[in-house]
Amino acid sequence: MNKKVAIYIRVSTEHQIDKESLPVQRRELINYSKYILNIDNFEVFEDAGYSGKNTNRPALQNMLHRIEMYEFSHLLVWKLDRISRNIIVFSKMFEQLKKYQVTFISKNEQFDTSNAIGEAVIKFMMIFAELERNQTAERVTSVMMSKAENGDWNGGRIPFGYDYNKEERTFSINQPEADIVRLIYKCYLENKSMTKVADYLKEHNILNRNSNNFSTVTVSIILNSLFYTGIYRYNYRKAGNRQKIKNQDEWITISDHHPAIITLEEYESVKQIREKNRRFIRSNKQTIYRTHTHIFSGLLTCICGGNMVAHIGSQRANGYRPSTYCCHNRSFGHKCQNPYVSDPYLGNFVMNFISNMYKAYNSFGKTTSLETFSKKILKGKTFDDIEKAEGLNLLYDCFKYNDDKKSEFIHGVINSADSQNYEFSNQTNILMNEKRKYERALERLKSLYLFSDNSISESDYIKEKNILEQNIKVIVSKLDENTSDVNLNDNEFIKLASCFLIEEKLSDKREIDFVKLATSTDTKIIQNFINNMFQNFCIKNGKIISLTFKNGIKIKFFYKV
Repeated sequence: MNKKVAIYIRVSTEHQIDKESLPVQRRELINYSKYILNIDNFEVFEDAGYSGKNTNRPALQNMLHRIEMYEFSHLLVWKLDRISRNIIVFSKMFEQLKKYQVTFISKNEQFDTSNAIGEAVIKFMMIFAELERNQTAERVTSVMMSKAENGDWNGGRIPFGYDYNKEERTFSINQPEADIVRLIYKCYLENKSMTKVADYLKEHNILNRNSNNFSTVTVSIILNSLFYTGIYRYNYRKAGNRQKIKNQDEWITISDHHPAIITLEEYESVKQIREKNRRFIRSNKQTIYRTHTHIFSGLLTCICGGNMVAHIGSQRANGYRPSTYCCHNRSFGHKCQNPYVSDPYLGNFVMNFISNMYKAYNSFGKTTSLETFSKKILKGKTFDDIEKAEGLNLLYDCFKYNDDKKSEFIHGVINSADSQNYEFSNQTNILMNEKRKYERALERLKSLYLFSDNSISESDYIKEKNILEQNIKVIVSKLDENTSDVNLNDNEFIKLASCFLIEEKLSDKREIDFVKLATSTDTKIIQNFINNMFQNFCIKNGKIISLTFKNGIKIKFFYKV
């Protein structure tokens, strides 16, 4: 890569003192680039009158976008606090600079990450930032554990069958719901099947708290909860992996914490039956054959105008069996010679396109150009053979000129909302937006406590942080409730699952491996995600030459010869 320096200068007031004024910074840093780094190729990014407390600065954002496009080899600043006064923010930024192979240099502090000493100093700073974060987490965890040991509720979804008095911090039985809980236990003990329990409740029009039918998932949650015996158990499962259970000596268990709805004996009887059922399933040697899902069925059109018909492809060594799609006209002996396409190619193309679109949305700013946006959309080896794409300006305009609707648009597309009018009709999307809002507030609170000159006290910090954490937990619980309270066969559940599962997988990875995604995710979820998002894909010579979103936006692709 040719060497090019991004020079970033900033002052927080229009009348900065002379020795750190914009002209002084500009002149000194240009000279440093020319005569110390011996690089004449540079570009100056200037933010006048902007604070260093956050990164919401137009020139900074523009520079970072262009760094992501591998336009610069060096980032040169006057002092570290010119680019950020928040060490946690800077540590994240530094990781991005390393990712894009950019050397960071602070002239006055003589930080130069091109040499071992300079990078070591930066790493020491990040170690202390990590230490601060861990200490903060430990303090909050300590408070939560202390509350649990005292029998206080740490927040979350109120279990079905109970009401909670926030002022008195006590649980009481919700009699109509409690009767349903008892019925679920009675029915399960008689039938030994969660499916039969769910079917019974549906047949008798017995609904959950959200006026929906009970699913097997909802029934399972109720049957698995020790809470209904009057026992409060905290710190039971591992954070980040709810399937793993901690060692028993880490649990906090309080008996007679609240009124019981079922007896401990009933709970243990149900537990034994469920374990017996699990052992039977594990020991059953018969293979359970699932109906094959043709993920792109009904969405593919051949360049000749015929529909692409789905077939089951050959099974691979890892057990994965993709679908193949062939033009109807070719299958029936007509003149079309368009070759077939398969799930791996289609999935890699589509998922990486959406992943890029999602990332471009997250980094979109007022100064983002159409050129930068287009490069981000077509970033990655999946799109190496594409020369240009027509119609990206329509996506760009949706972001740029409908800023107040931007969030609705992108999530309307990704999360299967009604993208025709950009409405957030899905309650799940609203909850996810609320969750992001509280998470941002949490980050701001941390920065205020750790780095502000007018820092709040530790007790106030813990109090406010605890409130925000509880709000997040409540929202997460509501999201869980929304998912579990919808019948598994309902299309709405598939949309919700798509929202959680697909967005997470697309936002984290640099490149999406569709085969790995398809073998680790229910293909029905992927199919519904794509069907709720796209209207059509047109195929020519085994490649996608256009795609059309549900909202009518069409993107055409032109390939290199």
